[in-house]
Amino acid sequence: MNSSKHAAKKAADAKPRRSPGDSAANKTRRTILFAVAVVLIIGAIAGFAIYRDRMAPFNAIVLDVDGTSINMRYFLKRVAMSGEPSLTTLQALTKEEIIKQSVTKPPYDIAVTEREIDQFAREIARGKNKAIENGEFQEWYRQQLNESRLSDAEFKDLLRTRLLGLRMSEYLGDRVPTIAEQVFVHMFPLKDFAAGNEVKQKLDAGQDFAALARQYSVDSKLKENGGVVGWIPRGVLDPGFDNVAFELEVGRSSDPMYIGKQTVVVIMISDKVAAREIDAQLLNVIKSKALDKWLKEERQYHKVKYRGFKNGYDTETDAWVQWQLQRMKQ
Repeated sequence: MNSSKHAAKKAADAKPRRSPGDSAANKTRRTILFAVAVVLIIGAIAGFAIYRDRMAPFNAIVLDVDGTSINMRYFLKRVAMSGEPSLTTLQALTKEEIIKQSVTKPPYDIAVTEREIDQFAREIARGKNKAIENGEFQEWYRQQLNESRLSDAEFKDLLRTRLLGLRMSEYLGDRVPTIAEQVFVHMFPLKDFAAGNEVKQKLDAGQDFAALARQYSVDSKLKENGGVVGWIPRGVLDPGFDNVAFELEVGRSSDPMYIGKQTVVVIMISDKVAAREIDAQLLNVIKSKALDKWLKEERQYHKVKYRGFKNGYDTETDAWVQWQLQRMKQ
């Protein structure tokens, strides 16, 4: 029994005893570890704040077409590259996405190869010249990347999209009917809507359309020929014109109306035919508009969503875009 107590006492005496210095060192280590943890937490919070304020906006989605998204970083490049208002660029990007997603599928099945994209780029670089040396093309290509800020992959994708659009325009143009309903149009532009109302009153009173065209027209050619335009099929001028012109009775004049956003005109129809060969020049105009017409019809089959930081592409988002565009110019 005594030997057991003696052995236990020896074991207890053998354990190292903590000195006051050891306790102070442990306390110092705990303080340091706590301070490091606080610094790391503060750093993480600051890092998140920097990411949220400076980096995250560039990754925000601006446009979504059928699940394909375009982020703010690419959008800014394209706005700066185009020089157009941001909303105009947003609409252009929407059309591009619809083209990419639609024309490569039946019934169109339009495709372009990497070689065709390269040839297309060389045609653009060559301009009106008959040929371009490879070194000149490479320099032009580098300059395009520098000025646009696009990556090589982004620039090639843009070229591909434009080439697809051209091919689709040709596809649609080849299928435009060459015979169509037409009206014989007499028309002249006026300086403003008040002048249009004045002309309309005189026409309703029985005055001659040609005489009034020579008096009021602000277009010299139409002033000289008394407002004679000729045979016009649908699709040459804007839809508003078609809606009025093809509903007018022969010999009747229209109320003053806008063609485009600023031009005020008065029109009269002197003849109509259900089917007539379209003039070659006017046919080319209709063909050039075929892609835009198709895009307007095609859009209804796609889910398009404009997005931004809060409530879609709102004024706050656009203000931030304008700020970034100014910074890019500096």
